[in-house]
Amino acid sequence: MKIVGDEEIKRNYLLGCLYLISGIILFFTILLWPVIMRPLDIILCSLLVFHLALIFMLKRLQLASIQVLIPVYIIVITILLLPMAILVWMAKSLSGFIWYLVLPFAISGFYSSRDIAKWCIYIFVLLTSSLVFVELNDYYFQISVIGKFLVAEDVSLGSHLPSPALIYDISQIFSLIFAFTLSAYFVYYLNKFHYFTKQQQMDKYSPTLTKPSVDVRNENVRQKEKFERNELEENVLNEEIFSEEQEDENDEKEKYVDLYTKIVDFLERKRPYTDPNYTISKLAADLKTNPTYISKAIKQKQNVHFSLFINGYRVENIKRMISQNYHNRFTLRYIYTSSGFKNQATFNKAFKQSEGITPSQYYHKMNIKKN
Repeated sequence: MKIVGDEEIKRNYLLGCLYLISGIILFFTILLWPVIMRPLDIILCSLLVFHLALIFMLKRLQLASIQVLIPVYIIVITILLLPMAILVWMAKSLSGFIWYLVLPFAISGFYSSRDIAKWCIYIFVLLTSSLVFVELNDYYFQISVIGKFLVAEDVSLGSHLPSPALIYDISQIFSLIFAFTLSAYFVYYLNKFHYFTKQQQMDKYSPTLTKPSVDVRNENVRQKEKFERNELEENVLNEEIFSEEQEDENDEKEKYVDLYTKIVDFLERKRPYTDPNYTISKLAADLKTNPTYISKAIKQKQNVHFSLFINGYRVENIKRMISQNYHNRFTLRYIYTSSGFKNQATFNKAFKQSEGITPSQYYHKMNIKKN
């Protein structure tokens, strides 16, 4: 995943983001401290310390090193915010989840649309599974912190402090305000990233192109300038499309490389090729995929069809048996049928294709080596 744009702009964006979030966490820590209990107070303090540590690191590390920490940050922040979101959910409000809606805006300057979609799926699964767990354990949660400290209107904190219900309402209002503020901040920098990237790409194609002067250029010159700019924008667009297509192609190749590794590992561990009736459909079922993917993975890596590929394993198994003197103790038919060949004709053809000599020639060659 590539970080695009100018490093200084990215660094300023991250610093500003961390300062804002740290201030928001500090505000809610002070606001909720009279009514919240452990471990929620510990979580809020941990969040504050975590963001202050990130600010310290961001000022000293290279942006390329910080890129590695972005996925870690997303996972940590989504998990630590989860207890607070669940509390608000049990109090019959959805405002606790608004922070999760802000997250895609925050990372849109660093990731492609496909990667953002993956993070959205992660957040959806995290929230859904958590809410299902809460609903299945509703009684436990009702008698815990929520019932005692957030929705119980008869709890008194003393005359010098507001009631828990009032503090809860204030926190909901400020949640919306802060979420809107962060969203505006993210959108502002997203537009800034887009503008800067576009300017860089245009400078790449025409670093000396300057804005035409209306006072000194005639209409023909202005039209020529306009045509050149349109052509540059079209080139930039074509390059972006090509880059996305190249990324998709690389992802596709990587998928088949992973699948081929699983195929080889499964064949070496389970040795299903010793079954003469073992087909590509059975292999696809064993690996929980489809035959087309199996065929493409083998074709991409070995440039052979499945039948030649599987026969290669059978031939290797026969060679292993010969090296262990099976041919002196068992018949030839036993050796090739136990390795997965249905008949001798198929066995002879496959063996010669693989080794370049007939099985009898191979026996003779091995006997000479032993003698």
